Amino acid sequence: MIVDAALAWRLLARGGAMIFDDYTWDGFGDSLHRPGPAVDASVELVGDHGETLFSGRQLAVRKRHTLFPDAV
Repeated sequence: MIVDAALAWRLLARGGAMIFDDYTWDGFGDSLHRPGPAVDASVELVGDHGETLFSGRQLAVRKRHTLFPDAV
């Protein structure tokens, strides 16, 4: 899932949103089989290039318009 998210992020337009479903799902109990930890890792990888819009059963992150959010 992390590879899929990384490849999709490259295709996402600036200002576009990526939504991950079943973020809090705990169907198997084992963290290797839950989407939450992989989603967290994906969001961490994009760092300041994305901003979390909402988090709950789903998590959405928007690609910032600028690659340098602190630039004036």
